[in-house]
Amino acid sequence: MLVAITRFSPRSDAPAVRQYWEGRIVELEDQLAAIDDEQESRIVNAVDVMRRLKISVVISEEQGEVNKFRQWDWNYADRKLLKEGFSNVDGKRISVEDAFKKERHPFRVAIVCAMWLTGFDVPSLATMYLDKPLKAAPTLMQAIAREPRQ
Repeated sequence: MLVAITRFSPRSDAPAVRQYWEGRIVELEDQLAAIDDEQESRIVNAVDVMRRLKISVVISEEQGEVNKFRQWDWNYADRKLLKEGFSNVDGKRISVEDAFKKERHPFRVAIVCAMWLTGFDVPSLATMYLDKPLKAAPTLMQAIAREPRQ
């Protein structure tokens, strides 16, 4: 989970995370040529998991947000996903919240601003990156305290 500093910072955060993620996949694939069979299996599995992983921006709705997003020249496409959720293999829909809580669901990276910071337990959440000064975001303390320790 990446906690963004403002509602509009995911506009640049999400593409940067996706670009880094794709770059890491390429690095791992490049390593395959120079390793033994045991390492190859591990890297092939890691690349497979990374390719299936879903990254999404999750921002709670705000009145008049469409105009605000237009002012920032941002078509917030993840809004539809937030309302409709993900489609499962069986064709049924699963909410973004439920998908993120499921350890085996491919939705593993959430870029958030004000949503999910309090009262939202995710047992599989292992890492939370903060792009906010803690003194300006008191609700983060509860979110940090809820993060499970490995």
